[in-house]
Amino acid sequence: MVCCSVALWGAPAQVARKPACQTVHTGQFRLSSSKSSTDIRRTDSTQYEVNQQDGIELVFKVRWLDDCTYELYDKQLLKGPEKYRGQPTDVLRVHIMGVTARKYKAVATSNFSDLQLPVEIDIVP
Repeated sequence: MVCCSVALWGAPAQVARKPACQTVHTGQFRLSSSKSSTDIRRTDSTQYEVNQQDGIELVFKVRWLDDCTYELYDKQLLKGPEKYRGQPTDVLRVHIMGVTARKYKAVATSNFSDLQLPVEIDIVP
């Protein structure tokens, strides 16, 4: 039994590494689709979004639940059609799945839809 425990203790750990989520807690980002793109600027407590093509400007409060999951809430429509205002209770939850030097991959969910939306968000240097 001693030989087996030594082998286990000496073996390299096969532990899944967490993405480097802290690197995208704040900064500038871009979410692009085939139709438009949204520029994002996130601070410790606020996220600003501007979509020039659709003429939309939004601001959210940011709440980090853990290193890789954050919520956007208390959305304020600064500019754009009223349909983007939403409800005061709307919460968008983003779970970061992976981070590279140029982008991060995440899954977005909300309390106002059953949709689970995978997204790739570019990191703007």
